[in-house]
Amino acid sequence: GAAFAQKKYIGASEFGQKLGRAKKDHHLEVNVYAGAFGFKHVGYSIAYGYVYNDGLGEVNIPFSYQPFGQPPTPANGTMVYFNPSNVVIGSGLKIRKFKNEIDEGLFYGGGLRIWHIITKYERLKNKIPTAYEFSYQNWSPLTEIGYTQKFSTTIGANYSIELGGSFSTYDDLTENINTDTAEEVPGDPGHTPAFDYTGVYYALNMGIFYSF
Repeated sequence: GAAFAQKKYIGASEFGQKLGRAKKDHHLEVNVYAGAFGFKHVGYSIAYGYVYNDGLGEVNIPFSYQPFGQPPTPANGTMVYFNPSNVVIGSGLKIRKFKNEIDEGLFYGGGLRIWHIITKYERLKNKIPTAYEFSYQNWSPLTEIGYTQKFSTTIGANYSIELGGSFSTYDDLTENINTDTAEEVPGDPGHTPAFDYTGVYYALNMGIFYSF
């Protein structure tokens, strides 16, 4: 009797690990994020998540898309740009560990995001309208902390903060693609694309998910 009384009440972690809660190991997320390319530019993403070891952690694979118009940084003074546009397509891999080991509540982890950036614009060069198109990548190793909230066994929400570094592959001399000849030609030195930078990376994420 005494032994049974001692086991009548158990903690959430033990309940989740040993007794189970009709867990589902897979989920699909729909997210919005901001910060990666400035807080005034909101991006959208979907992600696949796999919960491993009965709730110990999660493997998360995001796919993102973010279009917006913004000219590059001018070389000197004010430069007039025509038809500027940027498209950012991203993917990556994140590993999360749940503090309570029951695939909800506080989680932390790390991973890597890869952003493929396409920047287009036109400007006057020797009084002649000239088109430029740049294609390059930013690599962002990161750490993450967040919270998973379950509304039911199938529906929930995720909130997280990512912090890390950003490393760009952009090169003025090789990254311009001539849209007329589809060949690489010298770039536009001094007119750096708006999102070519190596430095601190950060982002806020918020989304909902469906488990199955």
